[in-house]
Amino acid sequence: METLLTVIFGIIVFGASFCLLSMEYYARKSKVVAAPSVPWMRKAVIQRLGKEMAEKGLTNPLILELGSGWGTLAFAASKVCPGARIVGYEISPVPLAYSRIKAKLCGYKNVKFLNADLFKEDFSQADIVLTY
Repeated sequence: METLLTVIFGIIVFGASFCLLSMEYYARKSKVVAAPSVPWMRKAVIQRLGKEMAEKGLTNPLILELGSGWGTLAFAASKVCPGARIVGYEISPVPLAYSRIKAKLCGYKNVKFLNADLFKEDFSQADIVLTY
């Protein structure tokens, strides 16, 4: 039993270390510091998104989230803009994998996440671009 607990603990520590080191590596590589999304800021961005859509008369916009991380902003936008096509761009594999899995498991049909360097992409087709 003790050996099993040691192995399980080792796997957890290794997994957590891999996640943190991966996020740090990609933050340094892209020169963009990962910042956690806080609920009050996410709410303010989503409210502004609603105003932008109303002002522009958009019903089915293409919304891009640059540096989508764990997808919290994209998922929030999906809830208030069900007709939108939402694409999150993320370079770090750990938050990208989480976002993709959550989108699939939770049934977010209008959200997808791409592994891409946002500094090398063309966003000219976007109706709205979100960054946080």
